[in-house]
Amino acid sequence: MNAINISPEALNELKNILQTKELESNSIRVFLSGMGWGGPSFNLALDEQKNEDLITNVEDLKFLVEKSLNEQFGVFDIEYFNEDGNTGIFVQPSKTGEESGCSSCSGCN
Repeated sequence: MNAINISPEALNELKNILQTKELESNSIRVFLSGMGWGGPSFNLALDEQKNEDLITNVEDLKFLVEKSLNEQFGVFDIEYFNEDGNTGIFVQPSKTGEESGCSSCSGCN
């Protein structure tokens, strides 16, 4: 079972970034970068493999996901977007875990 799914466009963009920046690492970690009113936010970073990681090899790149993140959020989809001159890569889990949202104020109600 793969811990990630990546679109061909996102894979090409990641390879271009690594090549342009002359980065030699091929290990890319999916990590939880924060929690907000909209739920969890995920990102990518170069990192070393750890014992608690699930590994998904895609061509010459190795994607690392901590087992606990996979258990809580499922498989991660890595996609590329190009809309209205804005481009980038985003990471989205297949499930969001517990119901997210802010209930500490009445500002949004």
